[in-house]
Amino acid sequence: MNDKIKIFVIGHKPFGIPKSDVLVPVIAGAKNKDLSKFADNKFLRDDIGENISDKNSFYSELTAQYYVMKNIDVDYYGFFHYRRYLNFSEKTNKRPYVYFTKDVEKLGNFIDIENAENIISKYDLLLPRPEHFHMSVKKHYETSKNHIYKNALQNILDITKEIYTEYLEDIDSYIEGYENYLGNMYIMKKEIAYEYFNFLFNVFEKFDSIYKDVPQRTQGFLSERLFGVFFNHMKRTTDIKYKFLQRVDVLKYYDKKLLRRLSYCILPPSSKFRAMVKSAIKK
Repeated sequence: MNDKIKIFVIGHKPFGIPKSDVLVPVIAGAKNKDLSKFADNKFLRDDIGENISDKNSFYSELTAQYYVMKNIDVDYYGFFHYRRYLNFSEKTNKRPYVYFTKDVEKLGNFIDIENAENIISKYDLLLPRPEHFHMSVKKHYETSKNHIYKNALQNILDITKEIYTEYLEDIDSYIEGYENYLGNMYIMKKEIAYEYFNFLFNVFEKFDSIYKDVPQRTQGFLSERLFGVFFNHMKRTTDIKYKFLQRVDVLKYYDKKLLRRLSYCILPPSSKFRAMVKSAIKK
């Protein structure tokens, strides 16, 4: 595979994608999967070539991203999630994300996938619109019920500061800021992608050598914050051209569908009201 732009759609179970030459489905954690469930042979697998597929329970979608970066050569690397895409359409509301409620076959038109290459080629980096939880990135990580290992964030930041001293300002500005870039979703020029993944896995190599017994998905959660640090660093030190895109969540692949739709309407994403209600529920 040696095309100019590819967006790799990553999933850990069978899923569909819109028809497009740009989109490529990838199985994450393929080494420990029953691949007979993936009847479509168009799926790439993250357990061939140079890979870390056996670490999927900790690294989540990053095992597929690692496989792609080590084994596939393209000019732009994009990564989506099987139930989360970025929207290339100009017809979007101002919210950070929106639910897509129709069949996946119709998703391509909704996100204007035919216009993707035209938009991508104008930028160095495309990423989701930031989400605001009306608390710092650090506090959000430490108070989220998904993050079992609360000290992991500070531990990974300490390692990052040790290895990349030039990132000190960017670590502090991101972690004390309110803008979250979640989902490990992005589209980058090759050179930037190489720089990011080199940064990311250098940090994780040291983290893994020190912290052996961590809960599942820990590195996956931490990488979302490390991407924010990297993005802040690129903005501060380079003239990178970037664009925020609305995230599109495919409702078909979520549970509690009705509750999610009602919550989206009543408690708009990134609104202070939503943050207040969620905070009250936690108490």
